[in-house]
Amino acid sequence: MEILKDTALKLKKMSPTISIHNLSNFSGISTLKNVFQSLAMLDAVLSPEWEYRYYSFDSKWSSSEMLGSMRNGSGDHLFALFNSFGCIVKGFNHEAPLHSLYLDPCDVSKEVLQSLPDRINGYLQEPALVSEEITFCLWRSYTDANWKATKVDCLNDSDDPDGSGELLMALKRTPQEHKLWVDEYYEVDVPIELVNYVYEHRPFTQATIEKYCLDNFSLSDLLKLDSGKFSVQ
Repeated sequence: MEILKDTALKLKKMSPTISIHNLSNFSGISTLKNVFQSLAMLDAVLSPEWEYRYYSFDSKWSSSEMLGSMRNGSGDHLFALFNSFGCIVKGFNHEAPLHSLYLDPCDVSKEVLQSLPDRINGYLQEPALVSEEITFCLWRSYTDANWKATKVDCLNDSDDPDGSGELLMALKRTPQEHKLWVDEYYEVDVPIELVNYVYEHRPFTQATIEKYCLDNFSLSDLLKLDSGKFSVQ
């Protein structure tokens, strides 16, 4: 765990500063979807068991929706819902300074949800999105020029009161930065060529798998585990 904290500090210094309070460098909807798919694909290869993965993506969440997710195993999570409206990103950071303002942790979520437009709040009522755990939310329709985000008053002096910076910065890593994180998290030495390959959002083939490391793993294994959820051929 200490190693991961050290890695997180290194990445925080390397990655661009981003949070719901500074979204000028945040990705557009299409790019964000590609990032989630790419990170989830790499995780699927490194961790065939879904419950142990950090990133996941389901292109068949419903007949008209896709869902990207991040779970760090410590209770924090990030969901990105892609639908006909556009994209809604909902996050929960259990160590966010925002919690210190409330006696009951549930009050934090109530305050954030109440700050949302009714339409966005409605999208988050799906039980799988755990609406009772939320410290920030951002959204963007296909016709919007910019992202919009929750605005909850926080008297804390922290530069990341809602924990959004810590969770969102992972979506802006370069391939080199993500390799550093993957090597520490999975305790492997992932070829940078493989990380570059998935960041380019290129389809996985059997030749790809054989070229980059995956002993005793085949394309049929990947298709069996995640049929239809990623860009595979």
